[in-house]
Amino acid sequence: MNFQEGVYWALFCIISKSRIGKKIIQGNIMSLAHLKKITMAGILALICFLFFIQPSVHAELIFRGGYLVKMLSTSEGYNQFLKERYGSSSPQLAGTALSAAFKSRASRWGIGLEMDDLSGNINYKTLNGDQQQNKMGLKNTLLFLAIYPKSSPNLEFDLGYGSGKLTREFYGYQSSDIVTSNIAGQVGTQESSTTSTNMMLQVLYRLFGQKFRFEAGARYSMSKHKIPEDDVRPGYDAKGIPTGMDFDLGGLGLIGTFTIRF
Repeated sequence: MNFQEGVYWALFCIISKSRIGKKIIQGNIMSLAHLKKITMAGILALICFLFFIQPSVHAELIFRGGYLVKMLSTSEGYNQFLKERYGSSSPQLAGTALSAAFKSRASRWGIGLEMDDLSGNINYKTLNGDQQQNKMGLKNTLLFLAIYPKSSPNLEFDLGYGSGKLTREFYGYQSSDIVTSNIAGQVGTQESSTTSTNMMLQVLYRLFGQKFRFEAGARYSMSKHKIPEDDVRPGYDAKGIPTGMDFDLGGLGLIGTFTIRF
């Protein structure tokens, strides 16, 4: 188990508060891939945990909705291929980020779950002059630790780890083997999806409000999706040969949020 996987397991076990969780940490009896299958169960468990534990420990529940805009790199890998192939000089992903968190009123630490739904488009013209649009959608599920510094009550720091699914709907040829005899009917839109891990560090600053508050901040994330050479929309090298490439979906983003605290 590497460091990132260790962080993920630790966060999951803190939320579950179960003996099974401790055994998972000690014995590593479940692979990281299996954790994706119990995401929904984890969400339900967290919600139940948040509501039922609140009265007994004077807990604070924190529900947040936000809008995130993230710029993507174009310097290497599949990112660079998109720039060279489609002229995508400043690709970005934007969308909603919804979360629920729990903290004791006496504590400066909290823990929660976030679900992101981001999307982006690449508009370009084909060699025939037709306007086309390639679509990307990214759904992330993150477990996170929140830190509320005593010396700076308006600040919040979040550290999260989870998984994400990228879906691409790209226009193009159905096969890279195009000749005059099979070019008819080759053009169309193909959908492809990949999964990968995601880490994020976020800083939020309270602009105004107490129970109902507005915040703004920045997020830095790390996530790379592998686009294989046999993908329906792979990257191509300088010779036009399909090549496996990394699609870097990390980087710096800006976020605005509305938070309700109980």
